[in-house]
Amino acid sequence: MYDEPARSLTVSIFGADYPLKNVTDPETVNAIARYVDRQMREVAGSVALRSTPKVAVLTAMQISTELFALRDEIARVREQMEGYAETLNRAMETAEDDPEMTGV
Repeated sequence: MYDEPARSLTVSIFGADYPLKNVTDPETVNAIARYVDRQMREVAGSVALRSTPKVAVLTAMQISTELFALRDEIARVREQMEGYAETLNRAMETAEDDPEMTGV
């Protein structure tokens, strides 16, 4: 998928450094780390928690909620697209059966 060889990378999340190995897409991994860091800081700022593990769990719950909502949206859009495809196929079949539509 990526032409770059796997390499090591260290990301910083919520004040802690995490060395990662076999990273094939450093740009994406860095973007994810920045997102997780930002989310953890947001959670920590909105509740009176000083415990990093608790902040991490609440952040994981928040990110998982986003993930599940996006999965539901993808399923809804996929279902809608399948409906459009079926409608288009029926219209094409009708047009093929109609000599005026095919010019024959």
